[in-house]
Amino acid sequence: MRRGSRANAEIERSARAHRSAPLTQSSTVIDDYAGTAGQRRKENDTAHGTQPNDPVAGARVLVDAVETGAAPYLLLLGSDAVDIVTGALDDLRAGIDAWAERSRSTEFDG
Repeated sequence: MRRGSRANAEIERSARAHRSAPLTQSSTVIDDYAGTAGQRRKENDTAHGTQPNDPVAGARVLVDAVETGAAPYLLLLGSDAVDIVTGALDDLRAGIDAWAERSRSTEFDG
């Protein structure tokens, strides 16, 4: 058996089982959480099954990352994740750059 084939077989088996399985949620709704977790419940009702990414492809990337021994500190799965995090990092860098001179001005005179 080639390296990773056992993991790939498990990925395929799991994917087949989950593709047809509906997302289930507790039937108990807690009003105190309506503004937080309750919003996620509503999203789950309308978004399940419409996600843009392939969970099998994502699982393969995870297995590859583990097997190579060179997994990144932050492994992003899907172009949406890459775009969101890249945008956040760009904003973070812009804020750092804008305040760099002031930030450095706090050092002791030496």
